[in-house]
Amino acid sequence: LAVGVTITIWTFVLIGNFAFAQISFRTDLVGESEVPPLFSESYGSALIVGNDSSFTYQINVTSLDKVTGAFLYKGDPSENGQVLVTLLNSTEPSGVIDGKLVEGTIDSSSISAPLANLTINVTLADPMPSNLTNATSAVAPPSKLEALIDLMSQNMTYINVHTSDFPEGELRGTLTSTNSTG
Repeated sequence: LAVGVTITIWTFVLIGNFAFAQISFRTDLVGESEVPPLFSESYGSALIVGNDSSFTYQINVTSLDKVTGAFLYKGDPSENGQVLVTLLNSTEPSGVIDGKLVEGTIDSSSISAPLANLTINVTLADPMPSNLTNATSAVAPPSKLEALIDLMSQNMTYINVHTSDFPEGELRGTLTSTNSTG
């Protein structure tokens, strides 16, 4: 009986861990990644770790002065995109920061963009599928957080740190997955 209970518990633990599998994304933050690129003596990194219900994030910087904000944007590396999540927003510029700039949590309520703005248009191979109504009604729409995870997985999000010297952004980096692929 004890062996059966132990197996049942481990099965539950493994299934539970699979359902809440941890996913993580990171980026290096540099001025050269801004659009257009700029020179900054400062640099940094950002890490976002979580599961399908919430993420924690931390941004570290070196020698960055007059920080006014940090944001998670939708967009590819060649464009200036749309703010999805405010990570830091200050009315007063900071002093010089060496180390942790900000940390926090992202959940569905943190995402400011409408769900429609979190998706990427996908072209169907068959433009007139014969059973489109039944096919689409069987799939539940993604949550805002699931849509954000999809965008991050497709390298379609970036972190941008704004300063009073560079109000449009001084340090930027595209988030990429750190999960092993097999």
